[in-house]
Amino acid sequence: MNGVERSYVAWQQRHNIAMNVPSRYEMPHVLLQRVARLLVDLRITEDMVLREAFENVVSAAMILLNGERGRLDGGTLDGALRAACERAGYDMDTETWLAPDDYCDRGEG
Repeated sequence: MNGVERSYVAWQQRHNIAMNVPSRYEMPHVLLQRVARLLVDLRITEDMVLREAFENVVSAAMILLNGERGRLDGGTLDGALRAACERAGYDMDTETWLAPDDYCDRGEG
């Protein structure tokens, strides 16, 4: 394993450990990531009224990425949020909801 590969593995290990055992600075990031995934899994985002809660969680998580992340990788956290939004049918860039036929499979099958 060369130096670049070792560096990637070390970064990935630090990130994974932080996701499982977060410090006080990492905890808000970890919790908001989990809440975003849970809201999608529970299909809360299908409720036209409760969608606002999902939007607020995603917005808060994105704002926090500008602050202290400890051992967490910001790109990985951003990617996980974007994946949750895609599953929910929410376009983060335009802050709009897609029609059900326009977004990817929600992993139900």
